[in-house]
Amino acid sequence: MQLSYGDDPKFAAVWVNHGDKTPIPFTGTLIDRSRTREVSTDTTFQFINEWLSTQPTATQESMFELMVLMRHALETQFVTIECIGVLQDYLGQLYKLVDMVNLRQFVTQHKEIHIPSSIIVTFDQSTQISGTQSQTYDREQYLDLITLSLALRLAYPIFVNFISAHSRVVGNTYKEFRALSLLNRSKLISDRAMDKLRLYVDTSMSRSQIKDADSINVSGCGMDDFPKMILADIVVKKLSCADVRGTDSKATMISAIWQLVKGRLDMRNLPPTQRVVYKSGTEGGNDGGGGGNSGIEEVKTRGAFSIADGAVIQVQCDRWRDLAFRLEPQLNPEFLEAVVSATTDALSTVIISRCQLVLCGWVISPVFSTQALVEINKEQLSRMIGLSSAVLWHRGYHLLSGLVGATCLPQDVAIGGAAFTPRNRITDERMQKIELLYSHLKPKERADVRTKKPHMILTAINTLAGLFASEKWRFSLPDDQVKVLTGSPHIRVIPVHSDIANVLAQYVIDHQ
Repeated sequence: MQLSYGDDPKFAAVWVNHGDKTPIPFTGTLIDRSRTREVSTDTTFQFINEWLSTQPTATQESMFELMVLMRHALETQFVTIECIGVLQDYLGQLYKLVDMVNLRQFVTQHKEIHIPSSIIVTFDQSTQISGTQSQTYDREQYLDLITLSLALRLAYPIFVNFISAHSRVVGNTYKEFRALSLLNRSKLISDRAMDKLRLYVDTSMSRSQIKDADSINVSGCGMDDFPKMILADIVVKKLSCADVRGTDSKATMISAIWQLVKGRLDMRNLPPTQRVVYKSGTEGGNDGGGGGNSGIEEVKTRGAFSIADGAVIQVQCDRWRDLAFRLEPQLNPEFLEAVVSATTDALSTVIISRCQLVLCGWVISPVFSTQALVEINKEQLSRMIGLSSAVLWHRGYHLLSGLVGATCLPQDVAIGGAAFTPRNRITDERMQKIELLYSHLKPKERADVRTKKPHMILTAINTLAGLFASEKWRFSLPDDQVKVLTGSPHIRVIPVHSDIANVLAQYVIDHQ
């Protein structure tokens, strides 16, 4: 079996070949842009391919078949958490076929792989700075790191394709974190090189100064999550495609890792609003521009859960009716059942849009972790969306109730001649109320910058409004509720109201 790039070095078309079998393409945006790739000289897969050629034919055959299965899963598993579970199983099986001792021996004996002269032979406490052993790599540890890096080449096309296929759910901030979780059932996650990396990251973080310990929670990243995010960046962005030749004694893999760690640590100490990273630059201002992730969602989204947390989440999902009545004690039980039933039926065969996840999160956040929405299966998620739809209707937000559980129509589906009109700007009165309610999130103004920065919450509202208004929706509510929205139970497709941003803003004001 062999891995290779396609003809275009700017696009990660990773092909997996095996004998006379049809090659498997894995496509997606390149993760590591730190160095220019030239197809003729790129060594990303050179050494792992050489090692693979030394493995038994049966082993290569099994690896290729697992790659075929993972490619199929990436094409057919649209619910992110379900796709993660399937890929975790397959990658676990794949790495059972990788003899790490044999691979390390290959690294040790290869003439083109060198240990840079700047890497010490062994750590000597008497000659080294006290307390730096955890942040120092000796030659044996560096060999372990190179071995891990080559082993990760097999997961590289899976990382790339997973991030590309599920970008709307994993977002920009946590894409590497989610990708790393694909290895959770493989032996790589507990490899000694991975343990050394964790120690390196933890020590680097503990030795650095935190200017504002509380502000680290911005972007939904707490103190416990931050080292995991850095580790994921290292493994997914760097190690899985790093140059292991060691031809430059100064440009070692350790120096590259440190630059990435330092960048994350520097970002941690930025003011909160400067630290939120959006998928496509800056999200729109108060005039409703932009179209990336929701700012509010970024604040609420976090990483993976422990086993205990997962058990609690499953219990909550089973008792979704209790969650609904905790939100609205006066909610009609029959109405709740009807809305949830209609919503789950409608969403069972479609992809749930990111903007619907965000709006659902806004509603259920007092009783259910919004971070868990990407951890539960589709049936459970559909119930949560149906629950939020019923609650929104009960609260008088009929349009939002219809949108959160609606199905997104293809762009070529007509909507009866009606056209989407531009969303209205959020009124000054509502903007002032939101800025007052969320004054703790207000960006600090710089004296040298005249332009006022948009408030994070206003940006989030305008972004969400833009996502809803840019699509065509078919309401899935029961007939009686659809009649209230459209005037007829048979008219289920209408343009999103032009004032959707103000509707969302009012909801945030009423239920902040």
